[in-house]
Amino acid sequence: MDLQGITQLLEFAKSCFADIGFFDILDILLLSVIFFGVYRFLRDRRAANLASGILVLVFAWFVATLLEMNAIATILSSVFSVGVIAVIVIFQSEIRTALEKVGDRPFRSLRSLGESKDIEGTIALIDSICEACSIFSKRDKDTGEYLGALIVIERTTKLGDFLDRGVELDAKPSASAFHGIFYKGAPMHDGAVVVRNRRIAAAGCMLPLTNDTDISQELGSRHRAALGMSEVSDAVIVVVSEENGCISVACDGTLTREYSLIGLKNILREKLLGKYKNMIDKEN
Repeated sequence: MDLQGITQLLEFAKSCFADIGFFDILDILLLSVIFFGVYRFLRDRRAANLASGILVLVFAWFVATLLEMNAIATILSSVFSVGVIAVIVIFQSEIRTALEKVGDRPFRSLRSLGESKDIEGTIALIDSICEACSIFSKRDKDTGEYLGALIVIERTTKLGDFLDRGVELDAKPSASAFHGIFYKGAPMHDGAVVVRNRRIAAAGCMLPLTNDTDISQELGSRHRAALGMSEVSDAVIVVVSEENGCISVACDGTLTREYSLIGLKNILREKLLGKYKNMIDKEN
């Protein structure tokens, strides 16, 4: 490219950006943030595969229109005419989760201004859960079996709908309290315990099962319920397997397994104490 060509190219670029104002730049930045947020939300979810399929169809329609392949372009245009309704139906669970998180996030900082963080109470809660899990994950001396457990720790997303499905308790968390609930002879051992404000708010609660078809077939209903709850809320859910005593944690739509007691304590402190975790670790 000669000097005249480069000059023309620079003049063209200058003319393109000449009319761009402050609000145009702001518009582009906000749109970029929205697209990035959608990407992050879909990245680790089953909906990512469906979104990729939609993008492929859009690209096919663009190519067909560009090459004047009228039959294919017409068919794809007909598909897109009802595409909005189809997307709402296909992504209904993901859309609900996203809206709940978007609606909750702006008020988190306001809540933190009006609520004092009971660090000592949260540490005591974590210790009691870890102590209980240490018992559940070992074979019972009498029966030779493990005790299954499902403990939901409420954070900013309120779980009142699920509390209503269980038995209200309002009890102080302790290893003995959790053991009494999940002991196999207990009437509420099959349901979940929901912890609210560092108290055992309810037991025997029924949770929504995950729709994720990629989950391992060896995982039972407790793990599926834990993952399902983590998909519709920001709660932290602790699971102990009744089959092998394995300790798992579900949070933000992800299930991680095979925690040691130290690992369980660390992940709970990270999720429940946030910025206070490092300060507490240094003190200890």
